[in-house]
Amino acid sequence: MPGRCLLEAMTQTQKSSWETLVADTMAGQALIQCVLSAPRREGAARKIVVRPIAARGATWYQFETFADNKATHRNLSPEAAQAEILVLLDGRFRDARFFTTTEDVFLTWGRGPAPTISRKPASKTPPPLTHDRPKNRALPPAPET
Repeated sequence: MPGRCLLEAMTQTQKSSWETLVADTMAGQALIQCVLSAPRREGAARKIVVRPIAARGATWYQFETFADNKATHRNLSPEAAQAEILVLLDGRFRDARFFTTTEDVFLTWGRGPAPTISRKPASKTPPPLTHDRPKNRALPPAPET
């Protein structure tokens, strides 16, 4: 099986369950946060965090990629974000965590092509969807005179 991508190696039922999970999460706007971690290759991004944001009058998904010592951000439409998550699930990361409004879904790939799926009750509450979040500072800002 070397050289084949994981989605190709999965059975049709496993593929459709993945596509269904991502599609339902993105379509219903139930995604609070998605964390992809434990890269399979050295030199790749260490972690990718996906969160919904409100910008330009619509809901977008911000992909925050942590590589080396910097973080980069990309804002994608819901359709493009869904396609990007499916590509990223194609064997690039060993762990995927989907935090939704109804449940938390943890996916862990071992040696085989199919992930171990565990589901738990929702542990996060939806944050505000604003693009520019307020900064948490140790000291309050000085009053203007």
